[in-house]
Amino acid sequence: MTNAAAVMAWLKAQGLAYRVIEHPAVFTTAEADRLVPPFEGSRPKNLLVTDQKRFFLVILDEAKRLDFKALWVRLGSGRLTMASAAQLQTILGVAPGSVSVFNVLNDEANAVTVVIDRPVLTVSPVAFHPNDNTKTVLISGEAVLKFLAAAHHAPVLCEL
Repeated sequence: MTNAAAVMAWLKAQGLAYRVIEHPAVFTTAEADRLVPPFEGSRPKNLLVTDQKRFFLVILDEAKRLDFKALWVRLGSGRLTMASAAQLQTILGVAPGSVSVFNVLNDEANAVTVVIDRPVLTVSPVAFHPNDNTKTVLISGEAVLKFLAAAHHAPVLCEL
């Protein structure tokens, strides 16, 4: 499983610019509001959801609530629920609080479809944990898409 140093080495090897902020461990956006130094940009929510056959890494604006029914209709999936902590560990190699776009580096089976709320990528930089919730990587929306292409995870871009 990739750790924060491996994620950053991977980004560097791909020629993707980023900046890192170190902070105490955060598990919720409320904790991030208190413990992560302020920065300009987008800090999305990252949720692993499943229809018990497929997994979807959903990335949406932190202020939005995910409409599970609308998403399942849009994706043509079955009823969606949050993945369990055990599924997070098995599928993405992380514990709750560390879910992010960078987790796809641990998805060797390519079992996860990444779904991104398009507006998240319009405000740069975008903030994600690098498989470790004591660090935040700031990266441009364009670089997020390049990262996903290089990691062989073409995203579904939509309005959530």
